[in-house]
Amino acid sequence: MHFLPIGKIATNALEIGRTYPHESYMEERHTAMSVRAAFYERLGPVFRQYVDELVRQVATLLWPERRAALVAFFCGVAGAEPAELQASIDALGIPLDEAENYPEQMFRALLTAWIERIGVEEVTNPDQAVLYALSYEEEHVARAEAWFAERPEHLAAISAGASDE
Repeated sequence: MHFLPIGKIATNALEIGRTYPHESYMEERHTAMSVRAAFYERLGPVFRQYVDELVRQVATLLWPERRAALVAFFCGVAGAEPAELQASIDALGIPLDEAENYPEQMFRALLTAWIERIGVEEVTNPDQAVLYALSYEEEHVARAEAWFAERPEHLAAISAGASDE
């Protein structure tokens, strides 16, 4: 199976960079996929509230605006206490990475739950494809990969933007 290159989530943009998935990323995806319960159902009550609020906030927005709202949300997750994030990630059954990566891991889990809640849609633009590519759900990632495979110029532009930071 081919995976898109996945980079770090930047605080000012969610990007796909030129780095390739490492073993822990592959292990996270495999573990997350082996447990078929919806991410939303596995989240704690506070995180479910966050996802529900995100669903309400972006319901009428286009994908570029949704991406911007999710970037702002990531900044909030990045400010959470590592112990709180660690407990939540562990409860989701995702292998823990280094503490500095807890915000990214938690954000990806919340993003996956958010996509579940809004309903999986056909990928129609690069902002949506980037978000789907960051999901722990294989179906979301496959949709993003298919979209980028048909439009390599978008992946090249996103990758070039990620390397500029």
